[in-house]
Amino acid sequence: DSALGNVLDHGLDIVHPPLWYLAWAWGLGGRSLDDPVMQAGMLLVGFYVADRLVLAVPKAVFKRGLHSLSPLDARLRTIIARRNVNMAIFTVGLVFGMALEAFYAIVAWQGATLAWHAFRTAWLTSSRIGLRHAA
Repeated sequence: DSALGNVLDHGLDIVHPPLWYLAWAWGLGGRSLDDPVMQAGMLLVGFYVADRLVLAVPKAVFKRGLHSLSPLDARLRTIIARRNVNMAIFTVGLVFGMALEAFYAIVAWQGATLAWHAFRTAWLTSSRIGLRHAA
């Protein structure tokens, strides 16, 4: 455990998902930028990056992450689009021979997660007293 190790751990946790998503798209047959699978992969990366930017707002405003602001947000953290949830969706898709459909479901789930986080961030920061309205 070191300061450098902490930076590498958390830094790579943020950087690797876009590479992972594009690798999934490639593995599912998206070999060019005009292929719908690769476009879905790029959309997934866009949703992911936008979500990370939205999640930076509550951290800057409240000095705490969005998921620690209310019991609702803490509970929803277990089902929002994250590596573990995405991996479960993809694994189920693979088992049932529906990997491509699972990938598209992950893209949609990441978009829904972004929409939820944007809504909650706007709601909680709109008055700068968002913690009283968090639940």
